[in-house]
Amino acid sequence: MSEKLNPQIRTMNIGTKKLFEIKIYPLSFADQTKMTDLITQAVQKIFAERQGLEKAPNIEVVSVLVGLVKENIEKLLLLVTDDGKKVLESITNLQLFEIASIVYEMNYEAIAKNVKDLFGKIVIMSPKGLPKSPKKKGPQKKK
Repeated sequence: MSEKLNPQIRTMNIGTKKLFEIKIYPLSFADQTKMTDLITQAVQKIFAERQGLEKAPNIEVVSVLVGLVKENIEKLLLLVTDDGKKVLESITNLQLFEIASIVYEMNYEAIAKNVKDLFGKIVIMSPKGLPKSPKKKGPQKKK
């Protein structure tokens, strides 16, 4: 009896000298939640430091971004590959961005489209569209 593999699994060649194949897996709902939390925390940290970064030299901006990537990249790669540490030690910047693109397409792009489509159906099915918030009434004049 052969094992059925998820058709969403993608393969990719990585390496700085010799290429080897890795598998990139779709995220489970739990892992997608973890990844979204990690990304959200990183973005919040960037915005928290943004005040000083607007006028900072480019090298400081790059330093902050590299720090955030270093803090989270191995965790993220462990969620989508078999051996995040080995991948991290073998990957180039270009390959990292290719993996990020694959992960986004596989886990977020279709969901965003589906949610948008579902929202459109809900609006169409509703006889009056989406409910509007009640208008605040000012003081009533007595007649």
